[in-house]
Amino acid sequence: MNHRIVRLSSGEEILCELLVTGDSYLLKEPAIIIPAGDGNIGLAHWLPYADNKVVTISKKFVVFVVEPVPQLDSNYNAMMSKIVLPQVKEIVTA
Repeated sequence: MNHRIVRLSSGEEILCELLVTGDSYLLKEPAIIIPAGDGNIGLAHWLPYADNKVVTISKKFVVFVVEPVPQLDSNYNAMMSKIVLPQVKEIVTA
């Protein structure tokens, strides 16, 4: 995938699949990165009340674009996945 972190001039950092078209960016399935304290971060759907899953942003509102670290990318994939995995139970031996 082409996942990127997009920093907007508003200060929001959005993790998404990024497509470039002329003078704008297309943010597919965007998730906002939220500081959660103690050095942790969280992800939440960005614009969850919008019907479309692709948001067009003018390049003039983008400060920078970077690649996410692998763990954040993995968490994003799990969040956007339509597959629900069962919890893994521990095997206890006597």
